[in-house]
Amino acid sequence: MTITPAYGRDYKSAKAALADWEAGKDFVISDMFSGADGRYINREDSQRMDTKVMIRYDRLTKIVPAPLHTLCSMCRRHHRSDDRHACE
Repeated sequence: MTITPAYGRDYKSAKAALADWEAGKDFVISDMFSGADGRYINREDSQRMDTKVMIRYDRLTKIVPAPLHTLCSMCRRHHRSDDRHACE
C-alpha cells in the first residue's frame, strides 16, 4: 500500500518521513487499487491491519518502505508493539 504525508506535509529525506511514521503521524492512503484510497492511516493502524506500506516523499518523487513493527530501543530490532521479548 502506498501512502503520502497528510495535511500538506512533505519531507526532503527518507529519514524525516520515517521519523514521522514512527511518531504516529497521519498519512493518506494513495492506492487506487485499494478500497481505502483517500483514507487516513498511521503506524498503529497499519500494525492492526498487518499491512506493509511504502511512503512517498520529496514532492512524491521518491519512495521508502516503512517498517511495520516498532523499533525497540533496547535491542534495536523491530517488534510488534504487543510482543514481549527478552530485552524488556
